[in-house]
Amino acid sequence: MGINFRTRLLMMVGGGISAALLVVVVAIIISTQQSVNVHTERELEVSQRVVSQLINYRDSQLRQAALVLADDFGFRQALATADEDTIISALTNQAQRIDSDLVMLLEPNTEVIVASHEISVSEMNAIRNFMEADTNSGAAMLVAEQELFQVVLVPIRAPHLLAWLVLGFSVDRDLAQQLQELTNSSVHFVAGRYTDAPSVISSATEAKQAELGVALQSNAISEWLASYNEQGVWLPLGMDDTESQQTADRAGVYVFLTSSREIAEEPFAPLQQQLIVIVILTLLITALVTLLASRRFVEPLRKLAAAAGDIAKGNYKQKIVVRGKDEISTLAKALDRMQSAIADREAEISFQSNHDILTGLPNQRAFNRDADLLLQDNKPWTLVILNLDNFRNLNDMFGQSVCDDILKAFAHRLVELTEPKFSVARRHGNEFVLIYQGATDLAAVELEKVLKAASQPIEMEGVRYSVALTAGLAEAPVHASGRDELVRLAQFARNKSKQQKKTLNIYQTGEDEPYLRTLQVSAAIPDAIKNEKFTLVYQPQVRKTDHQILSCEALIRWQDPELGFVSPAEFIPLAEQSGHIFAITQWVLRESLQQIGKWQKVLPELGLSVNLSGADLAEPGLLDVIFSALADAQVLATSLTVEVTESAVVNDPEQAIEQLTKLRAAGIQVAIDDYGTGYSSLAQLRGMPATELKIDRSFIMHLASQETDKTIVQSTINMAHKLGLKVVAEGVEDEDTAKLLASYQCDVLQGYWFSKPLTVDDFEQWINKE
Repeated sequence: MGINFRTRLLMMVGGGISAALLVVVVAIIISTQQSVNVHTERELEVSQRVVSQLINYRDSQLRQAALVLADDFGFRQALATADEDTIISALTNQAQRIDSDLVMLLEPNTEVIVASHEISVSEMNAIRNFMEADTNSGAAMLVAEQELFQVVLVPIRAPHLLAWLVLGFSVDRDLAQQLQELTNSSVHFVAGRYTDAPSVISSATEAKQAELGVALQSNAISEWLASYNEQGVWLPLGMDDTESQQTADRAGVYVFLTSSREIAEEPFAPLQQQLIVIVILTLLITALVTLLASRRFVEPLRKLAAAAGDIAKGNYKQKIVVRGKDEISTLAKALDRMQSAIADREAEISFQSNHDILTGLPNQRAFNRDADLLLQDNKPWTLVILNLDNFRNLNDMFGQSVCDDILKAFAHRLVELTEPKFSVARRHGNEFVLIYQGATDLAAVELEKVLKAASQPIEMEGVRYSVALTAGLAEAPVHASGRDELVRLAQFARNKSKQQKKTLNIYQTGEDEPYLRTLQVSAAIPDAIKNEKFTLVYQPQVRKTDHQILSCEALIRWQDPELGFVSPAEFIPLAEQSGHIFAITQWVLRESLQQIGKWQKVLPELGLSVNLSGADLAEPGLLDVIFSALADAQVLATSLTVEVTESAVVNDPEQAIEQLTKLRAAGIQVAIDDYGTGYSSLAQLRGMPATELKIDRSFIMHLASQETDKTIVQSTINMAHKLGLKVVAEGVEDEDTAKLLASYQCDVLQGYWFSKPLTVDDFEQWINKE
C-alpha cells in the first residue's frame, strides 16, 4: 500500500525542517569543536611557555652555582695541585648547598675526575659534542644510571682550561607533577623517543605512563591521544634542540605536553542539551502544524482522486466541483475539462480505429469484428470481395491524388447503391468487402444490379474515369466456418471471375483444390531439398542405326509421403518462382555425375544429359558447381551435355550465352531442348554455342501419320546438320517412327519404344539385357 498524501506532506515539511535543523546542529558542533581545538591549542602553548621558563630557571640556578664554584680560587688551586680531598669536599658542599642531584668533574679531554653517577658512553659522546660546540657554558638533559637529569656544563679556567664542572637536578615524577599543577596540562618527559626502549617520566598515573611507553614503541601516539580525548605537543630538550643531530641511541629528550579535550568541552555541554531540546520541540510543532494545515486541502484532493479514478474507468459524465479560488479549485476545473476532452478524443479514436480514413467506410478491423460475430451466430451469410480491376492503370495515368478522389467517390456511390441490403467496408487499396445476410444465390441477384450501376464512369471536374469491377462471393458457413478462409475463397472466386472476364463469380466447393495443391507443393520444396527427398531416373539415348546406348538423360522425380507423386511439370516452375531451382540443379548434377562415374567403369563412353533452367544460367556460381561436381565424380567434361530451352535464354540472353560459351569452351556439350516450341527462332539458334539440337516430342509422337510433322522434322534435321549440330529426337513411341527418323538421318533416338525412364537398378538391368 502506498504512502498517502498527508503522510508525504508531513515527511516533506518535516524532512525539510529536519534538514535545516541538521545543518544548524552540524554547524554548531563544528564550531564547538573548532573552539575546543583552539582552546586546547592555546592552553598547550601556555603550558609550553611555562615549562620552558621553569626549565630555564632551573638551568639558571644550576649555572650560578656552577659559576660560583668554578670561580673559587681555592677550588681552582686544588684542581691545579690535584688535591683530590679538597676537590671532593668542595663539590660535595656546593651540591648540598643548591640541592644538586648530580655532580661531575671532567678533565679537558672529558676524562672523568670525579662523578656522583656512572655515565654511559653515548651520553659522554653527547657531552663531548656539546663541549666542542660551545666551550663557554650551556645546559642539557642527561641520562645517568637510568635517571634523567637537567645539567649545566661550566668550564674552569686558570686562565687556561683546567676542567669541566657538571651539575644537575633530577628530572622525576615530582617535577612533572609540579609542572602539571602550574600548567593544567599533563607533563611527560620522554628520553629516547625514537628508540626501541623509550623512557617516560609522567605526571599522569602509572598505568597511563605505561600505555604512553607502549604507544611510543609502536608509533601509535595519535591513537593513544584519541583514546584519552587529548591533544598534545612535543617540546624538545637536550644537548641540542635539533633532532637530526641527536645520536641514534639517545634520540633526544622531549617534554610531551597533553591537554584534555573533555575539560575544554564541558562549558559547551549545556548548549548541546539546549540544542537537542530545541530540535525536538521544533519537530513536534512542525508535525502538529503540518497535520492541521493538510486537512484543508487533503479532502478536496481525495475528491479529485476519486473523480480521476472514475475517469480511468471510462465514466466521463460526472460533475467535478471544488469550491474556492485556489490552485485546487483550478485543478478541479482542469480535470473537468480534461474528462470532456478525453470523451471527445475517445469517440474520435474509436471511430478512426474502425473506419477507413480516406473513404470513411468501416475498415478491415470493423469487418473482422462483424464477420466474427456473424460466424458465431452460425446463420447463412454471404461475403463479397469487390475490386476495381483498372485501378492500377488509373493510378499510373492520373496519380495518387486523383485516384484517392476516385476511391472516395466510388465508396460514396457503393454505399448509396448497397444500403440497406449490404454492409460495406474497405479492406485495403482498391478492395472492398460487402456482407449480405443470406445465401449466395440471393446475394448474386442483388449484387448484379449493384455492379451494373456502380460500373458507370465517375465524373470529376469534367473528366470521366471508367471503372472496371469484378466480384467474388463465398457463403458462410457452407463454404467456410473461419473468417480468413472465407475471405480467401471469395478472393479465389473474384480472381476466377477476372480470368473468365465475368462481372462476378460464386465460389463452388472444391474448385480451389488445385490452388491449394500448388501452395502445398511450393511450401514443401525447401524441406524436400534439405532432406533430399528427390530421386533420379535415367532414360537411354541410342544410336539411330544399331540402337546402341550412347548416353542417358537424368530426370528428377519426387514421391512425397503426404503429397504423393509430384510431377516435375508441377514443382519445377514453382521452384523457379521461389528461387529454389538452383539448389535442385546442384543436387541433380552431383547425384547424376556420381552415378555416371560408376557406370563409366563398365561403359567408358557413356554420356549424361542434364537440364538447366533460365534461373540456373543467371547464377554466377553455376560454372563452379558444374566443374566441382565433375571433379568429385572424376568424370570428363566431354561426357556431360547440358540441355537448355530457347525460352531459358530469353530473360537475359547475354548472361546465358556467356555462361554456355564458357561451358562449351571447357568441353561440355550444349543441347537446345524442346526445339520447335516456345520462342524458337533462327536468330536465337545462330547465336547459341550449341552442339546438339533436340526436336520436341510434339513433332515426333505422330510423325508416322502426319505429313506436316514429317516435313518439319526432316527439314529441321537437314538444317541442323548443315549447321554442324547433332540431332536428338525425343518421344519415339513406335518402330515406324524410329525407322522414319533413321531414314531422315536423325543421329540419336530417345523414347518409350527403347525404354522408359529407369531407376538405377532397372537401368543397370536394361544395359545388361541390351
